[in-house]
Amino acid sequence: AICRAWNCKAAKLPTHQRLDFALIRNGEICAFAEIKCRTFEMGRYKDTMLHFDKIMAARTLSQNTRLPAFLVVRWTDCIASVDFKLDFKPTMGGRRDRGLERDFGLMGIIPTSAFNIIERL
Repeated sequence: AICRAWNCKAAKLPTHQRLDFALIRNGEICAFAEIKCRTFEMGRYKDTMLHFDKIMAARTLSQNTRLPAFLVVRWTDCIASVDFKLDFKPTMGGRRDRGLERDFGLMGIIPTSAFNIIERL
């Protein structure tokens, strides 16, 4: 859906590069994307949380390449994106149900209203 809407192809990035995909158009990288899938509808919560490390990695990559980086979320009712250059509010949070230390810590709060809908499902 993202590639269709943005007229590009997606190339998976290795995990050490922190974001999920490089988006390619006309043989050149045009943007980067981090993809998240949620099991509820977009409007369920007023905010979306993402690890602050992921936000900082996206911003660093974007700054160093001068290419945009996007968070793309697939909710049960739509797919939407937000540019990582948006100001984020830091908070402590995350999940503890998996027992993984990396799941809880410094997070960025993103207003769900800041997302641009790519496709309704």
